[in-house]
Amino acid sequence: MMKSFALALALVTCMVTPTLAQDIPFWDDFEGDLSQWNTQWGIRVTDPLDPANGALSFVYKSSAACTNSRSITVPSSGTYVFSFRHLALVPEAGGEIYLCEPVIGDIQRMPFALVEDGSWHTYTFEFEVPEIFGSSDGTLQIVVDELSLHCGGGIEKRPDGGQALFDDIRIERAALVSNGSGTWGTLKASYQDQPRMELHR
Repeated sequence: MMKSFALALALVTCMVTPTLAQDIPFWDDFEGDLSQWNTQWGIRVTDPLDPANGALSFVYKSSAACTNSRSITVPSSGTYVFSFRHLALVPEAGGEIYLCEPVIGDIQRMPFALVEDGSWHTYTFEFEVPEIFGSSDGTLQIVVDELSLHCGGGIEKRPDGGQALFDDIRIERAALVSNGSGTWGTLKASYQDQPRMELHR
Protein backbone atom coordinates (compact mmCIF):
# COMPACT_ATOMS: atom_id res chain seq x y z
CA MET A 1 0.00 0.00 0.00
CA MET A 2 2.80 2.40 0.92
CA LYS A 3 4.65 1.59 -2.31
CA SER A 4 1.50 2.34 -4.34
CA PHE A 5 1.05 5.64 -2.55
CA ALA A 6 4.70 6.59 -3.07
CA LEU A 7 4.47 5.74 -6.77
CA ALA A 8 1.31 7.80 -7.16
CA LEU A 9 2.95 10.74 -5.37
CA ALA A 10 6.00 10.51 -7.62
CA LEU A 11 3.83 10.53 -10.73
CA VAL A 12 1.92 13.59 -9.51
CA THR A 13 5.20 15.37 -8.75
CA CYS A 14 6.52 14.63 -12.24
CA MET A 15 3.34 16.00 -13.79
CA VAL A 16 3.18 19.14 -11.64
CA THR A 17 6.81 20.26 -11.51
CA PRO A 18 7.23 21.23 -15.20
CA THR A 19 4.04 23.28 -15.05
CA LEU A 20 5.25 25.15 -11.98
CA ALA A 21 8.62 25.78 -13.65
CA GLN A 22 6.87 27.33 -16.65
CA ASP A 23 4.41 29.34 -14.57
CA ILE A 24 7.05 30.64 -12.13
CA PRO A 25 10.47 30.33 -13.81
CA PHE A 26 12.20 32.28 -11.03
CA TRP A 27 11.44 33.27 -7.44
CA ASP A 28 13.82 34.19 -4.64
CA ASP A 29 12.73 35.63 -1.30
CA PHE A 30 16.29 35.56 0.13
CA GLU A 31 15.30 33.56 3.15
CA GLY A 32 17.84 30.90 2.23
CA ASP A 33 21.20 30.97 0.47
CA LEU A 34 22.20 32.68 -2.79
CA SER A 35 22.40 29.47 -4.81
CA GLN A 36 20.26 30.98 -7.60
CA TRP A 37 22.85 33.70 -8.18
CA ASN A 38 26.34 33.94 -9.66
CA THR A 39 27.32 36.23 -6.84
CA GLN A 40 30.59 38.08 -6.42
CA TRP A 41 29.61 41.11 -4.39
CA GLY A 42 26.03 40.17 -3.59
CA ILE A 43 25.29 39.15 -0.01
CA ARG A 44 22.22 38.18 2.00
CA VAL A 45 21.48 40.76 4.70
CA THR A 46 18.89 41.28 7.39
CA ASP A 47 16.16 43.73 6.45
CA PRO A 48 16.72 46.82 8.65
CA LEU A 49 12.96 47.45 8.70
CA ASP A 50 12.04 43.85 9.54
CA PRO A 51 14.70 41.76 11.33
CA ALA A 52 12.80 38.56 10.48
CA ASN A 53 13.21 39.19 6.75
CA GLY A 54 16.22 38.55 4.50
CA ALA A 55 17.17 40.61 1.44
CA LEU A 56 19.86 40.97 -1.23
CA SER A 57 22.44 43.72 -0.89
CA PHE A 58 26.07 44.36 -1.76
CA VAL A 59 29.52 44.85 -0.31
CA TYR A 60 32.38 46.44 -2.27
CA LYS A 61 35.18 48.97 -2.10
CA SER A 62 35.16 50.38 -5.62
CA SER A 63 32.75 52.10 -7.98
CA ALA A 64 30.08 49.44 -8.38
CA ALA A 65 28.87 45.99 -7.47
CA CYS A 66 26.59 43.60 -9.27
CA THR A 67 25.30 40.06 -9.27
CA ASN A 68 23.36 38.13 -11.86
CA SER A 69 21.04 35.18 -11.58
CA ARG A 70 21.87 31.84 -13.04
CA SER A 71 20.25 31.25 -16.43
CA ILE A 72 16.44 31.23 -16.39
CA THR A 73 14.35 29.64 -19.12
CA VAL A 74 11.22 31.63 -19.92
CA PRO A 75 9.03 30.15 -22.69
CA SER A 76 9.13 32.40 -25.75
CA SER A 77 5.35 32.17 -26.04
CA GLY A 78 3.21 33.75 -23.35
CA THR A 79 3.27 36.90 -21.27
CA TYR A 80 5.26 37.10 -18.05
CA VAL A 81 5.56 39.52 -15.15
CA PHE A 82 8.91 40.45 -13.62
CA SER A 83 8.45 41.81 -10.11
CA PHE A 84 10.64 42.78 -7.19
CA ARG A 85 10.80 44.88 -4.05
CA HIS A 86 13.41 47.59 -3.49
CA LEU A 87 14.54 49.58 -0.47
CA ALA A 88 16.94 52.53 -0.68
CA LEU A 89 18.45 53.40 2.69
CA VAL A 90 19.76 56.77 1.44
CA PRO A 91 18.96 59.11 -1.46
CA GLU A 92 20.82 58.15 -4.65
CA ALA A 93 21.46 54.67 -3.28
CA GLY A 94 22.40 53.49 -6.76
CA GLY A 95 20.25 50.35 -6.97
CA GLU A 96 19.34 49.01 -10.40
CA ILE A 97 17.79 45.79 -11.69
CA TYR A 98 17.17 44.62 -15.25
CA LEU A 99 16.75 41.61 -17.53
CA CYS A 100 19.57 40.40 -19.75
CA GLU A 101 19.78 38.02 -22.73
CA PRO A 102 23.15 36.38 -21.98
CA VAL A 103 23.96 35.08 -25.48
CA ILE A 104 23.47 38.22 -27.58
CA GLY A 105 24.01 40.58 -24.66
CA ASP A 106 20.80 42.62 -25.00
CA ILE A 107 19.37 44.16 -21.86
CA GLN A 108 15.92 45.41 -20.90
CA ARG A 109 16.01 48.13 -18.28
CA MET A 110 12.97 49.01 -16.20
CA PRO A 111 10.93 51.91 -17.64
CA PHE A 112 10.57 53.62 -14.26
CA ALA A 113 12.77 55.17 -11.60
CA LEU A 114 13.16 53.42 -8.26
CA VAL A 115 11.77 55.34 -5.30
CA GLU A 116 14.43 56.15 -2.71
CA ASP A 117 12.61 57.21 0.44
CA GLY A 118 13.69 54.65 3.05
CA SER A 119 10.65 52.39 2.51
CA TRP A 120 10.09 49.18 0.60
CA HIS A 121 8.31 49.54 -2.74
CA THR A 122 7.04 46.81 -5.08
CA TYR A 123 7.56 47.07 -8.85
CA THR A 124 6.15 45.04 -11.73
CA PHE A 125 7.08 44.85 -15.40
CA GLU A 126 5.12 42.79 -17.92
CA PHE A 127 6.95 41.39 -20.94
CA GLU A 128 6.97 38.86 -23.75
CA VAL A 129 10.34 37.40 -24.68
CA PRO A 130 10.10 38.10 -28.45
CA GLU A 131 9.15 41.74 -27.82
CA ILE A 132 12.17 42.58 -25.69
CA PHE A 133 14.80 40.17 -27.01
CA GLY A 134 13.81 39.41 -30.60
CA SER A 135 14.81 35.89 -31.59
CA SER A 136 15.97 34.82 -28.13
CA ASP A 137 15.32 31.21 -27.18
CA GLY A 138 13.92 32.40 -23.84
CA THR A 139 17.14 32.14 -21.81
CA LEU A 140 17.36 35.16 -19.51
CA GLN A 141 19.30 36.42 -16.54
CA ILE A 142 18.35 38.95 -13.89
CA VAL A 143 21.09 41.48 -13.17
CA VAL A 144 21.13 43.53 -9.96
CA ASP A 145 23.55 46.46 -9.55
CA GLU A 146 24.50 49.04 -7.00
CA LEU A 147 26.52 51.98 -8.29
CA SER A 148 28.58 54.06 -5.89
CA LEU A 149 29.42 56.82 -8.35
CA HIS A 150 27.21 59.74 -9.32
CA CYS A 151 27.02 59.15 -13.08
CA GLY A 152 26.57 62.83 -13.92
CA GLY A 153 29.76 64.23 -12.44
CA GLY A 154 31.72 61.13 -11.55
CA ILE A 155 31.79 62.19 -7.91
CA GLU A 156 32.05 59.32 -5.48
CA LYS A 157 29.10 59.41 -3.11
CA ARG A 158 29.46 56.14 -1.20
CA PRO A 159 32.75 54.31 -0.68
CA ASP A 160 30.92 51.20 0.52
CA GLY A 161 27.91 49.27 -0.74
CA GLY A 162 24.86 48.09 1.10
CA GLN A 163 22.60 51.11 0.61
CA ALA A 164 20.25 49.42 -1.89
CA LEU A 165 18.34 46.26 -0.96
CA PHE A 166 16.22 43.97 -3.14
CA ASP A 167 13.76 41.25 -2.18
CA ASP A 168 11.07 38.94 -3.57
CA ILE A 169 12.46 38.87 -7.11
CA ARG A 170 10.15 36.87 -9.37
CA ILE A 171 9.28 36.02 -12.94
CA GLU A 172 5.86 34.44 -13.32
CA ARG A 173 3.21 33.91 -15.95
CA ALA A 174 0.98 36.98 -16.20
CA ALA A 175 -2.17 34.89 -15.86
CA LEU A 176 -1.16 34.13 -12.26
CA VAL A 177 -0.84 37.79 -11.30
CA SER A 178 -3.85 39.56 -9.85
CA ASN A 179 -3.55 43.15 -8.74
CA GLY A 180 -7.24 44.05 -8.85
CA SER A 181 -6.94 46.24 -11.94
CA GLY A 182 -8.14 43.86 -14.63
CA THR A 183 -6.25 42.63 -17.67
CA TRP A 184 -2.57 43.38 -18.03
CA GLY A 185 -1.55 45.27 -21.18
CA THR A 186 1.56 44.48 -23.21
CA LEU A 187 4.71 45.76 -21.50
CA LYS A 188 2.73 47.32 -18.70
CA ALA A 189 4.98 48.51 -15.89
CA SER A 190 4.25 50.02 -12.52
CA TYR A 191 5.21 50.13 -8.91
CA GLN A 192 2.76 49.58 -6.12
CA ASP A 193 2.97 49.21 -2.35
CA GLN A 194 1.68 45.84 -1.24
CA PRO A 195 2.45 43.20 1.40
CA ARG A 196 5.33 40.88 0.60
CA MET A 197 4.32 37.40 -0.55
CA GLU A 198 5.65 34.35 1.20
CA LEU A 199 7.47 31.69 -0.79
CA HIS A 200 6.49 28.27 0.43
CA ARG A 201 9.34 25.85 -0.26
